[in-house]
Amino acid sequence: FLFNKEQKTVLLEGLKIVGEGLLRKTLQVVNDKTGIDLKEVSDTLKNVITDSKEIMNETRNFDNYRTFKKQLLLLRENIEKISEKETVIFLVDELDRCLPEYSIKTLERLHHLFDDIPNVQVIFSIDKGQLEHAVNQIYGQYTDVNAYLEKFFAFEISLDTGAFNDLDKFREVFGQYMNGFENIYNVVDDSEVDEFLEFIFEGINIRSRIKIIEKCHLLHKLLRKSEEKMDYIYMCVSILLSLVKCAEVDLEQSRGTLIYNHMFVMKTDDKFLGLRKLEKKICGQTDGEFFFTEKGKTYLKARGLWGNLLILYRRVLNEENDVILRGFPEMGNVDEYVTGFWDLTKTIK
Repeated sequence: FLFNKEQKTVLLEGLKIVGEGLLRKTLQVVNDKTGIDLKEVSDTLKNVITDSKEIMNETRNFDNYRTFKKQLLLLRENIEKISEKETVIFLVDELDRCLPEYSIKTLERLHHLFDDIPNVQVIFSIDKGQLEHAVNQIYGQYTDVNAYLEKFFAFEISLDTGAFNDLDKFREVFGQYMNGFENIYNVVDDSEVDEFLEFIFEGINIRSRIKIIEKCHLLHKLLRKSEEKMDYIYMCVSILLSLVKCAEVDLEQSRGTLIYNHMFVMKTDDKFLGLRKLEKKICGQTDGEFFFTEKGKTYLKARGLWGNLLILYRRVLNEENDVILRGFPEMGNVDEYVTGFWDLTKTIK
């Protein structure tokens, strides 16, 4: 085993001071997410909790480790011994989601615990912006946040929200939802659907993307009248409307802005980049490919996916002066579906 009985006691009590659940959290991340086989070390660490309780019950030597400074020193010494043989990696996740006082206290305690110990790495997975707010809340708004955080973080690696550049993986993850659609009416090209999926979620983190698709799947099951597959246009407009709702698009302000090359009036542009790309895709045309205005009327052309998305979105806006130019029969009950879907987005969050 890596630890003797005294070391087990010190490690357990020390980790409780740093933050309850840190040991279990680390084990879970290593075993569940990295795929590395650490069974022997894992079993040893797990036994720390059980064995140390037995030691404490037998010896009742808690009082020897009551003070924080003494406990921290003993914990450091034992980690140093471990690091002489093995690289010690601590993963700290979602610290930014804790209360500000707890976040800063844990950050500072970890710094005192691990600072200058060789062969020990501490990796933080955080939303730095949220952590900066916590620093300001604890130390005041005029605190030099960057200077404060520099003593904790040696370097940073920024992770973007990622892109759905692997559509096969996308279909695998969301297969239960996507399998309910196919190209039935031949009014959209499969390549257009792929392009739509590649850019529409840009700027949105993975967790939010999953929630959006799960909501689309739920509302779709409530609205569909049979188990038969529906056309891809239903799927794409569902995702679009879910994003419109998520982005809190101001529908009142969005009405009538189409001629000014705008479709979505929203509070922030930096998060919902996919909506901006769709807007440029449709409104950036100068030859009237998807719409043109004449005598106070807006004529919408149902050309491919983009033209149909524009038409269906304008249904939600309740634009009274729209004239729809469709060269094919109605696509099933798509207008009814869109109205029902939008109503449900306002009811089910």
